[in-house]
Amino acid sequence: MGNDMEIKDEKSYIFDKTMKCNVCNKEFTTKQVRTGKARYTGTNDILKPLYTGIDSTKYDIIMCPHCGYAAVPRTYGKLTPKQRQLIRDNIEGKFKVTWKEEDSYSYDVAIRRCKMALLTEMITGTKISESAYLCLRLAWLYDGRWMRSTNRRISPTVIRDMTRAKLPSADAKMSTRRFCLPPLRPAFCPSPGHGAGIMCCLKCPPASATARCRRSRW
Repeated sequence: MGNDMEIKDEKSYIFDKTMKCNVCNKEFTTKQVRTGKARYTGTNDILKPLYTGIDSTKYDIIMCPHCGYAAVPRTYGKLTPKQRQLIRDNIEGKFKVTWKEEDSYSYDVAIRRCKMALLTEMITGTKISESAYLCLRLAWLYDGRWMRSTNRRISPTVIRDMTRAKLPSADAKMSTRRFCLPPLRPAFCPSPGHGAGIMCCLKCPPASATARCRRSRW
């Protein structure tokens, strides 16, 4: 019952928008969030935008159900003739919608749509920053699905303990870093018995390693 009410509330935040595909020239409808309907409340620890009543990241991708071309609204339709042909040759003939059309997008459907957008970016050869941006959106969707499936909530007791926790001092952080991090550059030791050009500073005592080993210029 609670899930049905949640879907009904989410439907009030979205609408169907008719668009024309820039690759196959066929019309289709996609679901978009109504402007000004959801109130922005901030971001979480992975920079995911949070809104009241709806997870807007599920509706960030526009995808043609006929040929599989998908992209974010900011870049949708901005293709060169060569890029259109690449989508036709590599995606259109192999793509088929395998999920049922519903009144709102589930996380599983939204994840598949985002993956199609990522595939489009890889096929068309756009900037690596665009692919990274889609990967971040994909992480937001996985986070939302996990939160929904586990119904995860942070109790007031956990929040209280986190705020009272004492952070390590700067000296403790530096000491931990000194013993945990590997050397920035490989060191080679010409000492007898170890062979020239062999990385063996871990075999030498600290004093001899400092005295005899020379740092590489890599």
